[in-house]
Amino acid sequence: MKEKTEEIVKGVFGALLGISMISGLLVFLMILAAFVVGGEPGASIATFAWKQIVPTSIQVATLGVIVGFLIFYIRGEHTLRI
Repeated sequence: MKEKTEEIVKGVFGALLGISMISGLLVFLMILAAFVVGGEPGASIATFAWKQIVPTSIQVATLGVIVGFLIFYIRGEHTLRI
């Protein structure tokens, strides 16, 4: 049961990590496109990327870190004791 739970959590961690990496790439490409386009349209693209995609990407990455910590606790490899 413990191994099955660990595999599921690893899968969730991998998916969240992948989503975070893809969204980071998307933001990079949008900023690059905004630089190439320039002017008001470029500013609109950059603003959209910064206000819509970056906060969501940060939330997904944070959730991924939390799920990653869960793997340590499932394995019993954590060093923090209460």
